[in-house]
Amino acid sequence: MTALTRDYFRKYHYRDAESAKTYDDRKFGSPAEARYNRATRRALDNVLRLLQDGSYILDMPCGTGRWTEFVIRKRMSYVGGDISMEMMNVCLQKHETVRKAFDLVQLDATALPFLDKTFDAVLTFKFLSLLPEEIRLDVVREMRRVTRSYLIAQSQHLRTFCPWRTLKLFVSRLFGISWRVKKYERRARLLPLIESAGFRVVGRQSIRRSIRDYLWPFNLEYLAILETEEDPERGGGG
Repeated sequence: MTALTRDYFRKYHYRDAESAKTYDDRKFGSPAEARYNRATRRALDNVLRLLQDGSYILDMPCGTGRWTEFVIRKRMSYVGGDISMEMMNVCLQKHETVRKAFDLVQLDATALPFLDKTFDAVLTFKFLSLLPEEIRLDVVREMRRVTRSYLIAQSQHLRTFCPWRTLKLFVSRLFGISWRVKKYERRARLLPLIESAGFRVVGRQSIRRSIRDYLWPFNLEYLAILETEEDPERGGGG
Protein backbone atom coordinates (compact mmCIF):
# COMPACT_ATOMS: atom_id res chain seq x y z
CA MET A 1 0.00 0.00 0.00
CA THR A 2 1.51 3.34 -1.02
CA ALA A 3 1.76 6.29 1.37
CA LEU A 4 -0.83 8.18 -0.66
CA THR A 5 -3.28 5.28 -0.48
CA ARG A 6 -2.70 4.88 3.25
CA ASP A 7 -3.29 8.58 3.93
CA TYR A 8 -6.40 8.54 1.76
CA PHE A 9 -7.74 5.58 3.72
CA ARG A 10 -7.15 7.28 7.06
CA LYS A 11 -8.91 10.46 5.96
CA TYR A 12 -11.94 9.00 4.19
CA HIS A 13 -12.55 5.51 5.56
CA TYR A 14 -14.64 6.67 8.53
CA ARG A 15 -16.84 8.84 6.35
CA ASP A 16 -18.60 5.60 5.51
CA ALA A 17 -21.72 5.14 7.65
CA GLU A 18 -21.27 1.39 8.10
CA SER A 19 -17.63 1.78 9.16
CA ALA A 20 -18.67 4.41 11.68
CA LYS A 21 -21.41 2.21 13.15
CA THR A 22 -19.07 -0.73 13.70
CA TYR A 23 -16.08 1.35 14.89
CA ASP A 24 -16.56 0.91 18.64
CA ASP A 25 -16.98 -2.87 18.41
CA ARG A 26 -13.91 -3.21 16.24
CA LYS A 27 -11.72 -0.90 18.34
CA PHE A 28 -12.83 -1.75 21.87
CA GLY A 29 -14.77 -5.01 21.59
CA SER A 30 -12.03 -7.42 22.65
CA PRO A 31 -11.10 -7.96 26.33
CA ALA A 32 -7.57 -6.61 25.68
CA GLU A 33 -8.86 -3.45 24.03
CA ALA A 34 -11.45 -2.98 26.78
CA ARG A 35 -8.64 -3.12 29.38
CA TYR A 36 -6.64 -0.64 27.35
CA ASN A 37 -9.62 1.71 27.15
CA ARG A 38 -10.14 1.54 30.92
CA ALA A 39 -6.45 2.23 31.52
CA THR A 40 -6.57 5.25 29.22
CA ARG A 41 -9.68 6.49 31.02
CA ARG A 42 -7.87 6.29 34.39
CA ALA A 43 -4.94 8.25 32.96
CA LEU A 44 -7.24 10.91 31.52
CA ASP A 45 -9.10 11.14 34.82
CA ASN A 46 -5.83 12.02 36.56
CA VAL A 47 -4.86 14.55 33.88
CA LEU A 48 -8.19 16.38 33.92
CA ARG A 49 -7.66 17.18 37.59
CA LEU A 50 -5.37 19.94 36.35
CA LEU A 51 -8.39 21.77 35.00
CA GLN A 52 -11.08 23.67 36.84
CA ASP A 53 -14.80 22.97 36.70
CA GLY A 54 -16.31 24.63 33.65
CA SER A 55 -13.13 24.40 31.57
CA TYR A 56 -13.76 24.53 27.84
CA ILE A 57 -12.43 21.41 26.09
CA LEU A 58 -11.90 20.59 22.42
CA ASP A 59 -11.66 16.86 21.65
CA MET A 60 -10.21 16.37 18.17
CA PRO A 61 -10.82 14.07 16.42
CA CYS A 62 -13.72 13.07 18.62
CA GLY A 63 -14.82 10.11 16.49
CA THR A 64 -17.83 8.34 18.01
CA GLY A 65 -17.50 10.21 21.31
CA ARG A 66 -15.14 8.02 23.27
CA TRP A 67 -14.61 10.79 25.86
CA THR A 68 -17.72 12.92 25.40
CA GLU A 69 -19.77 11.92 28.42
CA PHE A 70 -16.65 11.33 30.52
CA VAL A 71 -15.57 14.97 30.09
CA ILE A 72 -19.09 16.25 30.70
CA ARG A 73 -19.31 14.27 33.95
CA LYS A 74 -16.16 16.11 35.01
CA ARG A 75 -18.22 19.32 34.93
CA MET A 76 -16.47 20.66 31.87
CA SER A 77 -17.78 22.11 28.62
CA TYR A 78 -17.14 19.77 25.71
CA VAL A 79 -16.78 20.41 21.98
CA GLY A 80 -16.03 17.48 19.70
CA GLY A 81 -14.51 18.04 16.29
CA ASP A 82 -14.07 15.55 13.46
CA ILE A 83 -13.85 15.44 9.69
CA SER A 84 -16.43 12.65 9.60
CA MET A 85 -20.11 13.51 10.08
CA GLU A 86 -20.85 9.78 10.06
CA MET A 87 -18.68 9.23 13.15
CA MET A 88 -20.24 12.21 14.90
CA ASN A 89 -23.74 10.94 14.11
CA VAL A 90 -22.85 7.81 16.06
CA CYS A 91 -21.63 10.05 18.87
CA LEU A 92 -24.99 11.83 18.94
CA GLN A 93 -26.85 8.53 19.16
CA LYS A 94 -24.59 7.18 21.93
CA HIS A 95 -24.93 10.29 24.09
CA GLU A 96 -28.52 11.25 23.40
CA THR A 97 -29.28 11.58 27.12
CA VAL A 98 -26.74 14.42 27.49
CA ARG A 99 -27.17 15.87 24.01
CA LYS A 100 -27.78 19.41 25.24
CA ALA A 101 -24.51 19.41 27.19
CA PHE A 102 -22.09 19.30 24.25
CA ASP A 103 -21.44 20.54 20.72
CA LEU A 104 -20.01 18.82 17.67
CA VAL A 105 -18.30 20.56 14.75
CA GLN A 106 -17.22 19.13 11.42
CA LEU A 107 -13.74 20.47 10.71
CA ASP A 108 -10.43 20.18 8.95
CA ALA A 109 -7.60 20.04 11.47
CA THR A 110 -5.32 22.21 9.32
CA ALA A 111 -7.75 25.17 9.55
CA LEU A 112 -9.80 25.04 12.74
CA PRO A 113 -13.00 27.15 12.72
CA PHE A 114 -12.35 28.71 16.14
CA LEU A 115 -10.95 31.99 17.39
CA ASP A 116 -7.55 32.20 19.02
CA LYS A 117 -7.39 30.87 22.60
CA THR A 118 -10.97 29.62 22.56
CA PHE A 119 -10.32 26.52 24.67
CA ASP A 120 -8.66 25.75 27.98
CA ALA A 121 -7.36 22.44 26.62
CA VAL A 122 -7.26 20.39 23.44
CA LEU A 123 -7.46 16.59 23.69
CA THR A 124 -6.06 14.51 20.85
CA PHE A 125 -5.77 10.72 20.90
CA LYS A 126 -3.97 8.48 18.38
CA PHE A 127 -4.03 11.24 15.78
CA LEU A 128 -0.83 13.22 15.33
CA SER A 129 1.39 10.29 14.39
CA LEU A 130 -1.16 9.16 11.78
CA LEU A 131 -1.03 12.46 9.91
CA PRO A 132 1.11 12.86 6.78
CA GLU A 133 4.37 14.45 7.92
CA GLU A 134 3.96 17.40 5.56
CA ILE A 135 0.85 18.67 7.40
CA ARG A 136 1.63 17.54 10.95
CA LEU A 137 3.21 20.83 12.04
CA ASP A 138 0.31 22.84 10.57
CA VAL A 139 -2.15 20.83 12.64
CA VAL A 140 -0.17 21.25 15.86
CA ARG A 141 0.12 24.99 15.23
CA GLU A 142 -3.65 25.18 14.88
CA MET A 143 -4.02 23.38 18.20
CA ARG A 144 -1.59 25.87 19.71
CA ARG A 145 -3.60 28.75 18.30
CA VAL A 146 -6.97 27.70 19.71
CA THR A 147 -5.87 26.65 23.23
CA ARG A 148 -4.98 29.12 25.93
CA SER A 149 -3.44 26.56 28.26
CA TYR A 150 -3.01 22.86 27.51
CA LEU A 151 -2.60 20.20 24.87
CA ILE A 152 -3.21 16.67 26.15
CA ALA A 153 -1.88 14.26 23.55
CA GLN A 154 -1.58 10.51 23.14
CA SER A 155 0.18 8.78 20.29
CA GLN A 156 1.81 5.45 19.60
CA HIS A 157 4.96 7.49 18.96
CA LEU A 158 4.84 9.04 22.44
CA ARG A 159 6.19 6.31 24.71
CA THR A 160 8.41 6.06 27.75
CA PHE A 161 12.02 4.89 27.41
CA CYS A 162 12.42 1.26 26.36
CA PRO A 163 15.83 -0.49 26.65
CA TRP A 164 14.79 -3.13 24.10
CA ARG A 165 13.81 -0.53 21.52
CA THR A 166 17.06 1.36 22.09
CA LEU A 167 19.02 -1.86 21.55
CA LYS A 168 17.15 -2.56 18.30
CA LEU A 169 17.97 0.95 17.07
CA PHE A 170 21.66 0.44 17.94
CA VAL A 171 21.79 -2.88 16.09
CA SER A 172 19.97 -1.39 13.09
CA ARG A 173 22.53 1.40 12.84
CA LEU A 174 25.40 -1.04 13.35
CA PHE A 175 24.27 -3.26 10.46
CA GLY A 176 23.00 -0.44 8.25
CA ILE A 177 19.31 -1.40 8.32
CA SER A 178 18.23 1.99 7.04
CA TRP A 179 14.46 1.45 6.92
CA ARG A 180 14.35 0.54 10.60
CA VAL A 181 16.59 3.47 11.58
CA LYS A 182 14.34 5.85 9.64
CA LYS A 183 11.27 4.42 11.38
CA TYR A 184 12.66 5.06 14.85
CA GLU A 185 13.99 8.50 13.91
CA ARG A 186 10.61 9.46 12.47
CA ARG A 187 8.89 8.45 15.70
CA ALA A 188 11.44 10.35 17.78
CA ARG A 189 10.66 13.57 15.90
CA LEU A 190 7.04 13.81 17.06
CA LEU A 191 7.58 15.35 20.51
CA PRO A 192 10.18 17.90 19.31
CA LEU A 193 7.77 18.88 16.54
CA ILE A 194 4.99 19.51 19.07
CA GLU A 195 7.38 21.58 21.18
CA SER A 196 8.49 23.58 18.12
CA ALA A 197 4.88 24.75 17.69
CA GLY A 198 4.99 26.53 21.06
CA PHE A 199 4.31 23.88 23.69
CA ARG A 200 6.41 22.59 26.57
CA VAL A 201 5.97 19.31 28.41
CA VAL A 202 4.83 19.80 31.99
CA GLY A 203 3.83 16.23 32.81
CA ARG A 204 3.28 12.66 31.65
CA GLN A 205 0.62 10.23 32.78
CA SER A 206 1.45 6.61 31.99
CA ILE A 207 -1.23 4.26 30.69
CA ARG A 208 -0.85 1.06 32.73
CA ARG A 209 -3.06 -1.85 31.75
CA SER A 210 -1.91 -4.55 34.16
CA ILE A 211 0.46 -5.39 37.00
CA ARG A 212 3.11 -6.15 34.38
CA ASP A 213 3.25 -2.45 33.49
CA TYR A 214 4.13 -1.63 37.10
CA LEU A 215 6.81 -4.32 37.26
CA TRP A 216 8.32 -3.42 33.87
CA PRO A 217 7.52 0.30 33.38
CA PHE A 218 9.19 0.64 29.98
CA ASN A 219 7.70 1.27 26.53
CA LEU A 220 4.44 2.44 28.09
CA GLU A 221 2.18 4.77 26.20
CA TYR A 222 1.36 7.93 28.09
CA LEU A 223 -0.67 11.09 27.94
CA ALA A 224 1.65 14.03 27.36
CA ILE A 225 0.54 17.15 29.19
CA LEU A 226 1.85 20.15 27.28
CA GLU A 227 1.41 23.77 28.25
CA THR A 228 1.50 26.72 25.88
CA GLU A 229 4.67 28.75 26.06
CA GLU A 230 4.74 32.51 26.11
CA ASP A 231 4.39 34.01 22.65
CA PRO A 232 6.65 37.12 22.45
CA GLU A 233 4.79 38.46 19.42
CA ARG A 234 1.57 38.64 21.43
CA GLY A 235 3.24 40.09 24.48
CA GLY A 236 1.73 37.69 27.01
CA GLY A 237 1.42 34.12 28.24
CA GLY A 238 -0.20 31.51 26.01
